[in-house]
Amino acid sequence: VLEYCKYHHDTHTTEEQKAWDTEYAKVDDDMLFGLIVASNFLNIKPLLDLMCTTVAEEIKDKTREQIRQ
Repeated sequence: VLEYCKYHHDTHTTEEQKAWDTEYAKVDDDMLFGLIVASNFLNIKPLLDLMCTTVAEEIKDKTREQIRQ
């Protein structure tokens, strides 16, 4: 969370931020859900949106059985 906040505190172009966010969101499921909980608790809406979007992308086009695994 601190890494995310430090990066976004500095001035970057929108393209740079999107590329960085994409790489930042490549984490395992435990870390992903931990970041969702932390960003929600700390009220960091852009991070929460990024992590929720990542989850949505992961489960898109999967069956219920695939999601449960």
